[in-house]
Amino acid sequence: MPYGTLWTDLDLGRGSRAFDNGGAGNRLPPTASYTTVWNLKATGPIELPPSDYGPNMNHIASGKGAAPSHWSVEDIAAAKLCQPDLHEAMLGRRR
Repeated sequence: MPYGTLWTDLDLGRGSRAFDNGGAGNRLPPTASYTTVWNLKATGPIELPPSDYGPNMNHIASGKGAAPSHWSVEDIAAAKLCQPDLHEAMLGRRR
């Protein structure tokens, strides 16, 4: 499973299947620790995934709903983010 993955500045269309995956339902969580989801956009509401989706996730401007205590969720409007695309910002800083 992916570990420490960054998903940033994605347009999810309607957003109705934001965290669906193709993996078998009886396997481990869809993601490992420290996955960051940054600035997801959709025409409809984006709901956070279920609490067993993965440990220690970070959601920044990427969904609403109840979150377990082992997640960091920042409900920031996309227009107020310091960087809309976190990956591009990190690359720019390295260069």
